[in-house]
Amino acid sequence: MIHGEFAMKNDRNGYAVSTGSDAVIAALDRFATDFLGARPEATALGRLADEHPDCALAQAYAAATSLYSQSRAEIERTAVPLLERASTLRAGATARESLLIDALLAWSRNDLPTAIALHERLAADWPHDLVAAKIAEFLFYQAPDYRRHLRFMDRIAEANDHEPAFLAMHAFALGLCRHDERAEATARRAIEIDRDTPWAHHALAHLLLNQRRIDEGLSLLGGLVPTWAAHTPALRGHNWWHLALLHLAREDVDAALGLYRASIAGNDPTDVFQHVDEISLLWRAELAGHRQDDGWRALAPHLVERALEQCFPFLNAHYAYALTRAGRHDVVHESLARLRDYSFRQSGFSARVFRDVGLPLVTGCAAFAAGEAARCTVLLEPIMPEIACVGGSDAQNDLFRQTYVVALLDAGRQAEARKRLNARLAGGAPTAVEQGWLARA
Repeated sequence: MIHGEFAMKNDRNGYAVSTGSDAVIAALDRFATDFLGARPEATALGRLADEHPDCALAQAYAAATSLYSQSRAEIERTAVPLLERASTLRAGATARESLLIDALLAWSRNDLPTAIALHERLAADWPHDLVAAKIAEFLFYQAPDYRRHLRFMDRIAEANDHEPAFLAMHAFALGLCRHDERAEATARRAIEIDRDTPWAHHALAHLLLNQRRIDEGLSLLGGLVPTWAAHTPALRGHNWWHLALLHLAREDVDAALGLYRASIAGNDPTDVFQHVDEISLLWRAELAGHRQDDGWRALAPHLVERALEQCFPFLNAHYAYALTRAGRHDVVHESLARLRDYSFRQSGFSARVFRDVGLPLVTGCAAFAAGEAARCTVLLEPIMPEIACVGGSDAQNDLFRQTYVVALLDAGRQAEARKRLNARLAGGAPTAVEQGWLARA
C-alpha cells in the first residue's frame, strides 16, 4: 500500500502503519501482545524506535511506555523527544498514527481531558486497536470517570469480544461501575479463554474485595499465582498487593506483611507503581492498628525525588503520608509548597483536581500521618464526595475514605465515624478490620 510517496504495511488488525518493513510490522505486533499482557519484553520497543526513526508509530509507542513512568522528569527526558520526533513524521503518518501522537502529546502535558477525548475518537474509528484502548484505560486511572470509562469499553466490546486482553479491560470498567455480575462473568470468560490473563485476575481481585468475598478471593488468586511469574514486576507486585489486601481484610497482618516482604518490596525501588503498592499496604496496616516504623524508614530514601513532582494528586498523597511517617518533614514541606504553587497555576479540570481536591487531600494525609487527626478531618470532610477525581482505582482511593473514618475515631467524633461506617457497609457484613473500627465508634 502507498500513502502519498510513503510505503505502507498493515498490522495484525489490518490497520495501515507508516512503514515499508515487514520486520517493523512484526515487531509492532509483538509489542502489542507483550504490552497488553504486561510482559517485560514490551520494553524492547524503545530499541525499535531508535533503530527505525522513520516509523511514527514506533516513536509513539515508545513514548507511551515512558509516559507510564508517572515521572515528570522521565517524561521530559524520554517521552517528549520521542513525540517531537514522531511529530516531524506526520506528513507520512496515517490518520490513526497522527491522532495517537496528538493524544500522547496531550498526556505529556498532563492535559488528560484532551487525551481521553482523542482516544475516544481513536476507538470509534479503529475499534480493534487494543494498544490505544489500553492506554486509554490508564488515562481513566489518572483521571477517573467510571461511567465514561465503561462507555468507552462498551463501544468496542462487540469488535473485541473474543480477546482476553480486552475482556479483562471491560471487566474492570464494569466493576468500577459496580455491575458486579457482568464484571465477574466477563473476567472469568477471559480466564477461560486464556488462564494467563493477569489483568482479568486483577479485575476479579477488585470485585471480590468489594463484595467482601475474602476466602474465595484468597483461594482464587492463590491458584493463579504461578501464572504471574512471566509478567512485569509492576503487574506481579500489584496482583500480590491485592492478595495481601485480602489477608489484611481478615486482619491477618502477619500474612499480608509476609507477602509484602517476599513479593512486593524491593523489586524496583525506583518504580512508582511499586511505591504506591508499598505505601498503601503499610498505611492500611497502620489503619488496622499496626505501626510500621521500620518500613517507612526503609522506604523513605527511594521516595524523595518523586514526592517533589506533580503528576496527579493521588501520588502526592501517598508520598506525603509515607515521608511524614518516616520523619522527613523537610521533604514533605517542600513537596506541599511545590504542589500549592502548581495547583494555583492551574485552570479548569486541573484546577479542580489539584487545587480544590488534591491540595487539601495531600495536606490532610500528611496531617493524619503526623498524628493531627482533628486537622485531617477538617481538611478531608469537604472533599470526600469528590475524592475519586484525584486518580487511582476504587480500591486504591478507598484508602482515603478509610483514613477519614479512622481520623474521625482518633479525633473523638465517634458518632460521625459510625455513620460513615454504616454507610460504607450498606447492610453488608464488616471485615475484621471494619469490626475493629466499629468497636471504637
